[in-house]
Amino acid sequence: MTTLSVIILTQGRETLARTLASLGPAGLRSRDQVLVMGDGYNADAERVVRESGLKQARYIVTPSAVDWGNTPRNIALAKYARRDYVAFVD
Repeated sequence: MTTLSVIILTQGRETLARTLASLGPAGLRSRDQVLVMGDGYNADAERVVRESGLKQARYIVTPSAVDWGNTPRNIALAKYARRDYVAFVD
């Protein structure tokens, strides 16, 4: 079966809860993964991920960088995305 890594970049994203809620109806499977990449630590983002109800979701903190999300995206690809395909939700 084909699997998917969904990568979501966040830095105080007000729509994070809605974004995560939209993934449920999208048909995620149990072996898919959702990586919410924080550009620096954000307690609200961590809480939203935890409360999303998505078992596949994981909040990962990356060093804060002023590069429009390039560092978290590259870290996600290099270290965490382990499925057959990758989808970015920006």
